[in-house]
Amino acid sequence: MDHGLNCMDSRAVQERLSALLQVMNRFVTKLDLLDLLREVTVSSREVMQCDSAAAVLPDPNSGELLLYTTDLARPQRLREDPHFATIAKRVLETGQAANLSQEEITADPALAASGIQSCCRLPLTSRGRVLGVLGLASSRNDAFLGNEAPFLGLVSNQIALAVENALAFGEISRLKDRLSRENVYLESPIRSELHFDNIVGASEALRRVMREVETVAPTDSTVLIYGETGTGKE
Repeated sequence: MDHGLNCMDSRAVQERLSALLQVMNRFVTKLDLLDLLREVTVSSREVMQCDSAAAVLPDPNSGELLLYTTDLARPQRLREDPHFATIAKRVLETGQAANLSQEEITADPALAASGIQSCCRLPLTSRGRVLGVLGLASSRNDAFLGNEAPFLGLVSNQIALAVENALAFGEISRLKDRLSRENVYLESPIRSELHFDNIVGASEALRRVMREVETVAPTDSTVLIYGETGTGKE
């Protein structure tokens, strides 16, 4: 067990680890990235007993930083929140967690107005790659320091694994969709050239023949077609 967790009361440690296990059970069912990050922001507030949580990830296409919170139906471009963006970029580049100073908290109008006293930004790192940033805020002083730091590391590591899985699932889904579209595109000239649309018939035998023709048509293989005269070999 981590030295920092050893410093906590054993009952408190068990409660924290039990809470983390419950959170992870919710994470593993979320393969859609948006659904997962909504769950992350809700669960982080529960487990860390903080007032707000948000996640920042680069857009897979543009690289632009996107902000995910429970209050947003869709992610928001982070450039609309320049203060958060500056610190998030630093964490993404260095892979190091950042606890905001009182000066940094005061400099953010939204945090200052909501009575926030503690803020941290945690890297979501998996296999040596920083996938995003988890931001936590609390109205308690020093909420993310001391004995909290090791547990924060456990939480962020587990979230990073879930994010990596969701990103991989999303990429596989995109590749499958692209392959499906390409297949439709490649099949269209074959159908046009062979005039499949002009063939009338809906029997299972004819559909089976059409499937076999589609399979061999793109190849250079020689195919022997046999049958009685008048059965439609041509």
